[in-house]
Amino acid sequence: MKNLRLVCSIILIVIIPVCVSAGDVILSKQRDKSSAKPGEIITYSIAYQNSGTQTLNEIEIIDVIPTNTIFQEATGTDTTISYGHDSSNNFGTLTTLPVTKVKWVIDSPVEQGGIGSVALRVKIK
Repeated sequence: MKNLRLVCSIILIVIIPVCVSAGDVILSKQRDKSSAKPGEIITYSIAYQNSGTQTLNEIEIIDVIPTNTIFQEATGTDTTISYGHDSSNNFGTLTTLPVTKVKWVIDSPVEQGGIGSVALRVKIK
């Protein structure tokens, strides 16, 4: 297994940290609307790309649930999704609220130049 380094990026108007554990991964995070009222849903899409020269296995992406929102759903193709419920680094399969962060593990190898995306839906408090 190759040595991995932690790459973190803060993206968007709202400061929302996204971390990924991988060799050379480019992340891009977008949301489906620029503002929302209480009770409305915002979907965040996190795109990833292998910018390195080797195939990457088991890329991990971790995103923190934004302040003043409530977790609704996390999705991703060929991913294992787990959920954190506090400030620890513990993740599990339960989606019992409060969910404070989400971790996606990309199950399929990501070839050089390969791309994919995961998504997170939250409701504004």
